[in-house]
Amino acid sequence: AMAPAERKERLTLPRCLGLAALGTAVIYLTSMMLMMNNGGDIAEGTSNAMRGAKSASAAAAMMRGDLVPQTLGERALEEARGVNCGWKPDEQLVGRCPKGVLYPTGAAYKDAAECAAGCCVLENCVTWQFRPDTGCLHGPDVRIGFEKEGTSKWCEADPPTPWQGQHTKLKPKEKIAESAKHKEACDEATWDPTELQTQCLGLGDMRRGEPSKSAANCRDACCADEKCDTWQWRADKGCFYNSKGFRCYERTSEHDFEPFQGQRKFLPDRDYSGIHHKFKDQGGKA
Repeated sequence: AMAPAERKERLTLPRCLGLAALGTAVIYLTSMMLMMNNGGDIAEGTSNAMRGAKSASAAAAMMRGDLVPQTLGERALEEARGVNCGWKPDEQLVGRCPKGVLYPTGAAYKDAAECAAGCCVLENCVTWQFRPDTGCLHGPDVRIGFEKEGTSKWCEADPPTPWQGQHTKLKPKEKIAESAKHKEACDEATWDPTELQTQCLGLGDMRRGEPSKSAANCRDACCADEKCDTWQWRADKGCFYNSKGFRCYERTSEHDFEPFQGQRKFLPDRDYSGIHHKFKDQGGKA
């Protein structure tokens, strides 16, 4: 038979764990009930959350991007319009953010003003963007352009603009001498620089010097490189080419080359140093 002391020791730990789990569950359910209340009480709660977001721990969580976007009810949204949000001054997030950096909020916010107000008072939102085809996007802190410090999440500094570019080979390992595509794409009379108007990722660093002076120069540099199968050029970006890219964005709507509206909250512990427009600052065309 089990000794009384041994029986007591074995029963005490499960009971403690059970009470701890029950306490955690009560706190979680209470929080969920508050968040589900889209009425008047949440307005004050979300305003307080915004003030609390300025703490070091909340700011760190925002920068890590490990919080999931939420939405507000109509009354809370109306309250949010009059709040000082602490947006980073003189900045508009007009460029594209890669998929997965910001998150869609569905039909919760119908325009840019509502999208901004919603992000303003939500503790887990640092960045917002809006465009008619994407709707409202919320997310954590992001770096813009060539900013060096801060989060690993990144967005373009410049508004979406058509590129010029083309694939020069259909298969990465295809030999130039045997490639009909290479002959077509590298011939002045038959090349088509409108083939790749959306940005292709993974083409490496900007090619300095002659290749970045024009689309034709970029094409010629790629065609002269046996390993190159894709090139792209833009006046404000310069020339990029490589043996392969990760992928090219697809055309999805008539708004593809329109700028976004968007802002970031200023985080006091964040270093915003760095340049947004690298090629422009190095003497390229704006």
